[in-house]
Amino acid sequence: MKHALWTLPLLLAPIALAQVSKPPPITKVGDVYLTRTQIAVPGMPAQVTAAVTASFFRSTSSLAAPLTREVCGVQEGGDGPLGLTSVPSNASPVEAPTFLDAGTPLVLRAGSKGYAQLKRTRQGSRISYVSTVPTLPAPPPGLVLDIPGAPGGFPAFKGVEVPPSDLPRLTVPTRDEDVTPSTTFRWSNPTHDANTTVLLMGMQEDPELVVSCLVRDDGTFSFPPEVVAQLKAKGFTSGMLTGVGRTSGRTYRSGDAALSVRNFVLALGER
Repeated sequence: MKHALWTLPLLLAPIALAQVSKPPPITKVGDVYLTRTQIAVPGMPAQVTAAVTASFFRSTSSLAAPLTREVCGVQEGGDGPLGLTSVPSNASPVEAPTFLDAGTPLVLRAGSKGYAQLKRTRQGSRISYVSTVPTLPAPPPGLVLDIPGAPGGFPAFKGVEVPPSDLPRLTVPTRDEDVTPSTTFRWSNPTHDANTTVLLMGMQEDPELVVSCLVRDDGTFSFPPEVVAQLKAKGFTSGMLTGVGRTSGRTYRSGDAALSVRNFVLALGER
């Protein structure tokens, strides 16, 4: 019995080493991006559109990553996309990525009911995936993704969860309140998820200025002092809230491949 107990650590050592071994470094990255936009026009029903795209390429870092700092952009109207030219991308700065085949089609489904199929398209060395239906209905709950994979390309993934993403329900400012440099935004349904961000957009007409911020989804946000100073320097005194959005992301691993699945929902116009 004493001899058996003495040899037990030797027998368990390979199991312990396997449990603490690190996964291989990332060399392949996939990005699946679902977007849903709701546009409110006075006197008309809200217009809702949805689309989904995907791409796969060689890289050493994942696309989805927690927001390390909250960022805002203040610009004259029309100067840039959402006024967020200073927002760093989580993607690696690759000028000419090597695209990968992931098989075809990619399938988004809720249970056994299909929602969308993404067909592979090639343009030179570029491989991309787009929905066979240009405009999709609002996605159902419980959406999952199947990737068939391709030999020598991106591996297969089965039943990957698409993270749900709902619009933030703002309580401050209210419909009748303006956005000012001293506004404290509040929403009643924060996720407190490090992989989820909230987009807040406001606009002043005279002078025409747009302020946009990507912030943590913790239920409250105030402009930091440096942004307040920038708003005042550009003449932003009060404006209207023009957009609210939320992005939820998840990263899944399989060997040396990282798959980022992002779900972005945006409401523009009147709340």
